[in-house]
Amino acid sequence: MEWSKDTRTSKPGWKGILGIALAAVVLGGFVFFPGPVPVHGADDLLPLEETVQPVPVNLNTAGLEELVLLEGIGEAKAQAILDYRQEHGPFESWEDVDRVKGISMNMIEAWEDTAVLS
Repeated sequence: MEWSKDTRTSKPGWKGILGIALAAVVLGGFVFFPGPVPVHGADDLLPLEETVQPVPVNLNTAGLEELVLLEGIGEAKAQAILDYRQEHGPFESWEDVDRVKGISMNMIEAWEDTAVLS
């Protein structure tokens, strides 16, 4: 078969375009959507709560973003903790924390596993 100048530079017909599009869809499907991943021993897996250990919030070093993670603490109470710490220095006891406006011993007891003083 001889190649003419027109044949070498001509654009692919609709069949060629359709073939390229079909190949892209099929190959793309394998690349981006490999299918379900087999799960072996799913019953033996621990719930997420048991595998992730939260890091306690240190009331003497935590910033606003960390303090609001505590139960019952919004930005205003977090700022009150920061202000109290600025004025009086680090907390030495939970009774010191109880002196912060808006903080109660009930709140402090709820932080038993999520807050520390050090």
